[in-house]
Amino acid sequence: MRKVVTVLFCDLVESTPLGERLDPESLRRVMARWHEAMRTVLERHGGTVEKFVGDAVMAVFGFPLAYEDDALRAVRAPSPFRFPAGDRTATSSAPDGAAATSKAGAAS
Repeated sequence: MRKVVTVLFCDLVESTPLGERLDPESLRRVMARWHEAMRTVLERHGGTVEKFVGDAVMAVFGFPLAYEDDALRAVRAPSPFRFPAGDRTATSSAPDGAAATSKAGAAS
């Protein structure tokens, strides 16, 4: 049986310069908090984190549990990391005084 899923990708913008500014331990803390924050938000919206790759996260909505509004859930999930509403890029405070900017994209 085929299922329609929505895949969400979200990553940090300019993470390479961030890595150049921070020492390795600080960068690791920033990335760990980023990954944990994204996992929490995505799971709260019904998504399943498939993997983290460097500064990016890939999540699936519609598997293993499917909801009628999975695509909408996927688009809304990273909204705490996007300002102003509707903009796909946001800046938020990150640990260790670094600024974290994210971008997200979804496809069904």
